Amino acid sequence: MLEAAGAIPIAFPLLEIQPNANPSAATTQLQAAKQADSVIFVSPNAVQFAHNLQPLPWPRSTRTRIAAIGTATANALHDLGECVDVMPSQDASSSEGLLALSAFRAVAGKHISIVCGDRGRQALAHTLIDRGASVTQVEVYRSRTPEYDSKQQFVIFGEKKPQVICITSNQGILNLVRIMDDRFKSQVTALPLIVNSGRCSKLARELGFSGTITVAHQPGDQGQLEGIQRWLATSNFNQSE
Repeated sequence: MLEAAGAIPIAFPLLEIQPNANPSAATTQLQAAKQADSVIFVSPNAVQFAHNLQPLPWPRSTRTRIAAIGTATANALHDLGECVDVMPSQDASSSEGLLALSAFRAVAGKHISIVCGDRGRQALAHTLIDRGASVTQVEVYRSRTPEYDSKQQFVIFGEKKPQVICITSNQGILNLVRIMDDRFKSQVTALPLIVNSGRCSKLARELGFSGTITVAHQPGDQGQLEGIQRWLATSNFNQSE
């Protein structure tokens, strides 16, 4: 998508996604989820790794509603033949957007399963519990911080020299700071950022990023591309540099 728009993307993955280390426990929880009042999938990864353990679409109770956070998550479910009953609007594709829907306001006594990874935000589960729901978090995948040695980082930051960084999660920016070689720190933290949420923008400032931060209006690749286009339109970036 970026190449089609004329950009030169530099791949620098900041998360490694791996299956749950205890698949039998996750499988048991997924089986139970088919009888829950609601099952919330938080990401496309949650969909795919759940499918690997309990193939979708599921034979489920007629009362069980499937909820998706984000268009990409809903599309991943649709691609596997699963119907999505509840999802926030595209401009509110977040845990907060889901919690604002009427379907998740009055949940006292309801059983809700959240299909997620091991480093997901806890706000969704905590709010549902505060509202009286019984919540099970089904961790179907785990995320790990990749390792890049000094030579690999030099190729990225010393030779290729990115002019803007796209970050899609809080964990991604935390990992970037964690693995960054000290000799590139001032260079990287001064670069413009495209991020997916106001939370990530705030975290970036707390971590010392001083460049322009553009918040994408929607999650996913399309949101990042739109963010880059807005940044280009308002910056002094010179493509010949």
